[in-house]
Amino acid sequence: MSRYRKGRRRAALLGITAGCVGAAVFLGVSVKLYRERKDAEAMIESRHAAWEQNTAGESSDPPEAGPDPEKMLSEAAVSWNGKEYRRNTYMKAVLCMGVDRENTMTGGEEPGQRGQADGIFLAAWDTARNGLKILMIPRDAMTYLSPVSWDGTVRDEEYDHITLAFSYGDGYVKSCENMVREVEEMFKGLHVDHYMATDLSAVGILNEAVGGVTVTIPAGLSAADPRFQEGSRITLKGDQAEEFVRYRDTKEDHSALYRTLRSQEFITGFFDAAQKMAETDSQTVPRLFELTEEYMITDMAKDQYMGMAADILASEDLTSDHFYVLPGRAVVTETYDEYHVDEDAMTELLLEFFYREA
Repeated sequence: MSRYRKGRRRAALLGITAGCVGAAVFLGVSVKLYRERKDAEAMIESRHAAWEQNTAGESSDPPEAGPDPEKMLSEAAVSWNGKEYRRNTYMKAVLCMGVDRENTMTGGEEPGQRGQADGIFLAAWDTARNGLKILMIPRDAMTYLSPVSWDGTVRDEEYDHITLAFSYGDGYVKSCENMVREVEEMFKGLHVDHYMATDLSAVGILNEAVGGVTVTIPAGLSAADPRFQEGSRITLKGDQAEEFVRYRDTKEDHSALYRTLRSQEFITGFFDAAQKMAETDSQTVPRLFELTEEYMITDMAKDQYMGMAADILASEDLTSDHFYVLPGRAVVTETYDEYHVDEDAMTELLLEFFYREA
């Protein structure tokens, strides 16, 4: 049986906006430049190792095979609460990650320096209606992980924070694939079509590239920068972008969750600024990709994410209405913050995103 562990963990840097901004670049900046849409490819196989069938008291005949409730969303057809659903093949799932290290995403990091995925969200891309929904996954969401030691040894499954899955890898492709597998498992086998990851360094670079992102300052940020006065509307310059998305009061319970809301503000502001720039500068998209290339990892081909960008911008702007938070509740323990997922509510939301009633 899996055991509970509160692992040793260093103070995390905020990677969420780096991941979100990196994804925002991929998700769209110039519909005029790229019109051809292609469906995403290469579905990543899901796995699960925590559910066992109880056959005690049954006859000696093998039981009839049935769906595994812990992998129910890996199926094309799903029965849930008296209704039948089928996977909507037009909906593509793209896992986006912001990594808590300040370095290029070239892999080969030393053990302990490979980073954690502090910013995690699942983009639901509707290729038929050119729409987008973003499910934000708290870094402290608790799930069953299969940790890998630095020497490659796989340890016993442990109940821990989802953010750690990235660190059990090479800091590059394997780390991204680890995150994909663990998210798929937490999401009951839901297939993730593609991934994108970036590190914190990209935030300031992209902010400067679009001439600064304009945001409204929430309460409690003046400690990070005296210019951050509550309620003021400012355009972030220099190191302000990183301060805006990174700062949190570690004495405050669940400060990482509150910080996520600031990240959402930055993402929507960046998207708006990039759109406006693209209207007068046809080189906006190539320039942004060139600036961020070494800070990002993705398994999507260029024509795929360019097509994704065109689709989304052709339909609507990116606003707060497109963001959702994984259902659950924040819990304070004697050592670390935890986020306990509401599995039923999660299932309902994933069915809404990626399935349709049969």
